[in-house]
Amino acid sequence: MFEELLDGSLMLLDVCTTAKYALLQTKEYTKELQSILRGRRGAEGLANEFRKYLTSRKAVRTRRTE
Repeated sequence: MFEELLDGSLMLLDVCTTAKYALLQTKEYTKELQSILRGRRGAEGLANEFRKYLTSRKAVRTRRTE
């Protein structure tokens, strides 16, 4: 029973770590997109940052399914 409780706690910790990673990545990319939208990098910069954001979201989904 103790092993099951420990395994459950570790699984919860993994979920929390993944969620934290996803939130930090989203926050970082949101700040970059806001900067771009203010006109600092133009349309090409926006497209590049959007691609980075989509790639990061795919990475988060991949980590979540592992």
